[in-house]
Amino acid sequence: MEAFHATQSLIQPERLREPDARSGAYRQLVDATLKLHQVQEAERLLPMAVECIRSVFGHVAGVIITREDGADRQYPFGGKGVEAIAPAHLQLLTQKSMTSLNAILDGQGATRALAVPLAMGARVHGSLLLLLGDLERRYGSAAIDMVGLVGRHLGIALDNASHFHELKTMGDVDGEESLHGTLSLCESKCNYERRLIRARLREARGNIALAARSLNMDRGQLSRLLKKYAVDKRQYKAARN
Repeated sequence: MEAFHATQSLIQPERLREPDARSGAYRQLVDATLKLHQVQEAERLLPMAVECIRSVFGHVAGVIITREDGADRQYPFGGKGVEAIAPAHLQLLTQKSMTSLNAILDGQGATRALAVPLAMGARVHGSLLLLLGDLERRYGSAAIDMVGLVGRHLGIALDNASHFHELKTMGDVDGEESLHGTLSLCESKCNYERRLIRARLREARGNIALAARSLNMDRGQLSRLLKKYAVDKRQYKAARN
């Protein structure tokens, strides 16, 4: 079963050749983040991601936001610096990074923060926010790129874990597909499509356009499938509030 996405394109060789102290940090980041792609359970990824960050950056302040079943969950780590950011503002930064699929830089001094989306394509799994004060003193402008590197790898790792979960939900056992003797090929296909559409609608919080992009189809195609499988999009829109 090949559920892992390619990761080598995320590694920037020119960074590894820099003749200063940052090159060692980049090497450590690459080695640490690549290990995340071997994990099949999302709940194990978060502690590993924190250890990955600390192994390179030391005791930094930050928070990981994960989006599960239409709700956001916070996983704070590091020092107390993040507490200086108002909860509403922290939520604004992380939500903006998830919505725009771009890194969001905000603040000055001790509360200067960077939020990066944890995503694979249009599939959004959360956001990583780190305070940059100490990192920028040590690594200069490279700190932003280094945090982005962690976010890109963690986003792909979470997407891989999500795919493994979907496969197991459909009857995958020990890495091999389990064939249900009572379902026809057409019935099995419809069953999988229905579950996948519901999962993507939950992730997108009822945003039809975003869910359609994550499935590599247009809104019209997704709307027809919703009608075919009698999936009520209103219940997922209600979950956004």
